[in-house]
Amino acid sequence: MGFPGTWMTESESVVYRLVPKCACSTIGQIMYYSDHGVFFDGDIHDAKSGLHKWGFDASKVVISENVQNHNSYTFTCVRNPYTRILSSFFDKICGIQRNGKRYRGNELAEVIQKYGIEVGGGDGKQEFDQITSFRRFLLFARDTILWNDPIRRDLHWSPVSHHVGKFVEQGGTYDNIIWTEKFDEGMQGVLNTIDTKHTLELANMPRFNESEGHGPKRAHPIEDYFDDMSQHLVHEIFEQDFSLFKYDYANPSNKAPIGEIDLDEVHASLRIPKPVFHKNSKATSTKDSSTHHAVAVNAADEVGPPISGGEIKKKEFLEQAVKRSGVNVEDAKLAIEAALALLSEALIDGVEVNLPPLGKLKVERRKNLPNATVLDLKLRVSNRMRAAATNALGTVD
Repeated sequence: MGFPGTWMTESESVVYRLVPKCACSTIGQIMYYSDHGVFFDGDIHDAKSGLHKWGFDASKVVISENVQNHNSYTFTCVRNPYTRILSSFFDKICGIQRNGKRYRGNELAEVIQKYGIEVGGGDGKQEFDQITSFRRFLLFARDTILWNDPIRRDLHWSPVSHHVGKFVEQGGTYDNIIWTEKFDEGMQGVLNTIDTKHTLELANMPRFNESEGHGPKRAHPIEDYFDDMSQHLVHEIFEQDFSLFKYDYANPSNKAPIGEIDLDEVHASLRIPKPVFHKNSKATSTKDSSTHHAVAVNAADEVGPPISGGEIKKKEFLEQAVKRSGVNVEDAKLAIEAALALLSEALIDGVEVNLPPLGKLKVERRKNLPNATVLDLKLRVSNRMRAAATNALGTVD
């Protein structure tokens, strides 16, 4: 999987894990300036040079080597879940993007209409009931994040811990996590720690809010958008964000953190990827919002008889993997559980998985049951890759 969403200065002075809607444009510009002495002319997300970005093939090896060896100071930036989800609503749902179109085009527009979400007319600037529409958007966001329904989760309103955790899962380590609400203080701490080619005074630099002006202005105080049910939904979606990054769940009007971030806690909580859980009934219990139904991933129908019959369980699978690989049981157990969790998450998200020597695996059909999700999977196995793997690892007697 690597380190998607990771940027690094060309001088390798600092590594940054981007989190959408958390001052990422400003941070990218600071990184660019620290190497080149000028700000990038345009949206830093469009820069094709001047920064290492995971999206560039030429940067992948450089970033991977740096992160895996923790060669550079590494940080990210987080934001209060209440203000971040509001920002996502006005920017990505109500706003017109730089290309003059709605975010994600007709796909998103058609879906949000089913939730009764108004967006301020064709230009996103007409008056509408912001509070009612936002609360309906919260239902939509909850459905996409927890169940990937009716569309897959979107990175702009996925939990911050999801973005931060992807970096940790792959072996990355943070030296600092700063708050958007205390940006100057936190960012200055980063700059004071690293060696830069060019000095920058944060107090005198512009803010690069690339989403500003995309949508209507917020017409009410933050707390007015969140009644009891809305707060419950936000807590259900972003519970880990509140806990790890020390934000005040009880008071939406308080944007500031209420404690210090514990980096050891963050790394311990996010190091091992957790399997995705889905509620297949959209009725949410207000008594226990943390209770989820585990997803069972099974083939709905078998095509022909199984080759060798029977069933292999986790214990036997682990024993055979240890025998083939020669690694110790504990290391194998951690690695296999992490791999199975990632595989489950990818399939539930509808991602086509290409993992030689397992093969190419994709979801053909999906059926939601009261306590499980049934996936009809298609697996294509390359005989050449299978033979190569068998020759490399041997077979189990």
